[in-house]
Amino acid sequence: MAAERASTAIAVPFNPKALAVSLKSIKKEVGPSLNFLKMGKDGVWSWGKEENEVGDDETLLINPAGFKHGYVCWSTKGSSKLGETMADLGSPIPDHGPAPDGGRGWDFQLGVHLKLVSEGLDLLWASASFGGKKEISRIADEVGTKLEEGDEACVAVVTLSSDSYQHKEYGKIYTPEVTIKKWITIADVEKLLSKGAPPAKKAAPAAPAKKVTAKKK
Repeated sequence: MAAERASTAIAVPFNPKALAVSLKSIKKEVGPSLNFLKMGKDGVWSWGKEENEVGDDETLLINPAGFKHGYVCWSTKGSSKLGETMADLGSPIPDHGPAPDGGRGWDFQLGVHLKLVSEGLDLLWASASFGGKKEISRIADEVGTKLEEGDEACVAVVTLSSDSYQHKEYGKIYTPEVTIKKWITIADVEKLLSKGAPPAKKAAPAAPAKKVTAKKK
């Protein structure tokens, strides 16, 4: 029910192009410049092929116009993505056709665009897992409420973490957690991103060498 409400709410009148510009190049379509965000089976968040870790103290921004839905097809071993079709939330999902050879079928998934503030990176988190879809739906519902109410502070400032539970068959299972720290306006976003990453701390200057005075014999 949360996902349906979010789909309707995000469709309220506002200018997604201006919003995308304000969020500084968070793209509405998946492209080669967009890095993929994921949470591993160990509960650790990372982005890109190199799996750069995202700490639980890292600040990210949720793009209110960046929610998507679609389908993904993984290989039977679950290690390779064989196909994917995605569309903006509120728009029809393109037909995915038959599953590729070696695939386990098409799974429904949700996605959202984020901005990693410290690195200035555009990230896409897409998930077909129950926990991932539940968390993205929850965030979409909260963003949708903000837009329905006409609240200018519609950009969520979040951090990423994970929770876990014990499965009888598979053991410890990690689930994603996105914590909304606060809500800010588009003007606040521009100020935040213009500051960039915090400057590196300067090393303390070395203490001057003490003069050694030779003792008189």
